[in-house]
Amino acid sequence: MKYPKFIKENDTIGIIAPSAGAYDIKKKNKFINAKKNIEEKGFKVSLSKYLYTCEKGRSTNKFNRAEEINEVAANENIDLILAATGGDFCLEILPYVDFRFLYNFRKFCKRCKHFFHSCAVKFHRHFVISPAFCNADHQS
Repeated sequence: MKYPKFIKENDTIGIIAPSAGAYDIKKKNKFINAKKNIEEKGFKVSLSKYLYTCEKGRSTNKFNRAEEINEVAANENIDLILAATGGDFCLEILPYVDFRFLYNFRKFCKRCKHFFHSCAVKFHRHFVISPAFCNADHQS
């Protein structure tokens, strides 16, 4: 079993939207506050280009969501991947994700349980369980 490394100050957290995005003003404000709070703790944040979009209850179509995961996992500047919200629609993207990128990826936070469970089983990796990015909108 492989375990992810802890992130440290100045690491970059890639926020993906493999399921829903910010579909209303309340959620958009939560995301804005979450980003601010994470940056105040010393981390850099890279936001999904689909974070503030909504298409039939999803951030975008399944092909775009899968491609985004592939791009973020292949990006050497991203140290941790964190899902924006829960993952009701993550199963739709599994056939389109290139799992070779994810095998070599160093750090993950689990939020989309179906998606990351598939990764854990396939690659014998342990994933850190965390709240979604949108839940980081308050000070701790």
